[in-house]
Amino acid sequence: MEVVVKLNQFPDDVRTVAQGWKEFEVNTGDCMVTITVKAKAFAALEQAQQSYPSWVATISGFMGESTAVGFRLESPAIKVFEKKAKDTQTQEPKTLDNLELSPANQPPGAIQTQTQQQVAQPKIESQSQPLPVANPMQRVKETLKQQRPSKASPKSNQQRDQISVGKKQLSPATTSSEPQPQKPVFQVKVNDRVFNGYESVTLNRRIVCVDGKAIAQTKMAIVVGQPKTMQADGGVTQGNNQAVLLSK
Repeated sequence: MEVVVKLNQFPDDVRTVAQGWKEFEVNTGDCMVTITVKAKAFAALEQAQQSYPSWVATISGFMGESTAVGFRLESPAIKVFEKKAKDTQTQEPKTLDNLELSPANQPPGAIQTQTQQQVAQPKIESQSQPLPVANPMQRVKETLKQQRPSKASPKSNQQRDQISVGKKQLSPATTSSEPQPQKPVFQVKVNDRVFNGYESVTLNRRIVCVDGKAIAQTKMAIVVGQPKTMQADGGVTQGNNQAVLLSK
């Protein structure tokens, strides 16, 4: 089972064992993990202790034999990372200059000025509206001009009718020009099944192909009609508008 041990401080009791390896224990809270690594790998922890003010190391390996207080970590690998402190952004204290005055905190003169602006706004809008026409007959003439139909509208309607009629007249011609589906030239009977064909039929290695498409597997096929090409590796027996294809 793979085990990962995290370490954020230098181990207290470090021993030098055979071949100059370093051995120490890490308390995980539940048990003691005994770790034995080469001096070169242990140097990464010593360098982190000297160079970094804050660091974290991960030691990964596999659970080995049990000890009196825990177990040994087999094939340990050490990776050390520098732990950088987060920069705390100081916030400037809010002053009276930065605060916006609410309507409750505003002086009475400012409130009165706003109400005066609101009252003055409808007056400006009323001035932008058109003045009433003095002569009432002028309004009647304007309404008659708006209701009077335009001269171009009948022509446009006639043009639309001609276009629609032209489409109706052209539609049968377009449909009649479409190619009609071609009737099959011959039929192939295989295992009580019938397949239609147009150009060629072959039977090679007991595979029947009609127009280059494999349709069935058989040793004998009956062809009714006159295909352009017929071929069989076992032979072709030709009859009156009918042929028998044999395969090896």
